[in-house]
Amino acid sequence: MYLGNAIGSFNISPERGLEMKKKRLFVLVIFLVILGLLIYYNFSGLSSAKESKIISETFPLADTCKSMQSDPITIKGKVLVCSAESKRRSDIHSMVSSSLKATDEDNQVTVFFIWPPRDVQVGYYSVSRQPGYVRYVDVAVIYWPDNKAAGFYSLVSEQPVQRRRLSSHPEFGDYRKPIAEWIGKLTRTNSL
Repeated sequence: MYLGNAIGSFNISPERGLEMKKKRLFVLVIFLVILGLLIYYNFSGLSSAKESKIISETFPLADTCKSMQSDPITIKGKVLVCSAESKRRSDIHSMVSSSLKATDEDNQVTVFFIWPPRDVQVGYYSVSRQPGYVRYVDVAVIYWPDNKAAGFYSLVSEQPVQRRRLSSHPEFGDYRKPIAEWIGKLTRTNSL
């Protein structure tokens, strides 16, 4: 392929041109991924310092929630959904409506600690003979800044898909979506 410009001209083979396009595309994809991560972490509403403070102050109460008789939950202020295992924001938090997510300006936060799922086999796939599992997930709920344990709930995942492509791996029902939907349906109040 012949390319010309005001300074001079040079030849680029079609293979070299394709290779250059692939490199540019790769750099663009990396740039967009980094940009997306920066946007997510910088504009997710809650600074990492405040998030860490809330989690460290409320997590010690998560175990006390287990022994409570749980009444229906009311969201006080906004919400923060965390993993009880990692003590960090859970990916479920991103599935909650943005109008419910805690920000630095919020003085009241309802914290949901999600415990690791317990898997219960509900069947086998006929061809692969791989098991399908429903997942039970416990959720401790704590009000911040009062650091008051609100309750402990056990939620069930969706059923594993009925039909799937042949696979040598078990199938698990999604528990994240039901938890996010449950949180979204809870009654909300703005006062303690």
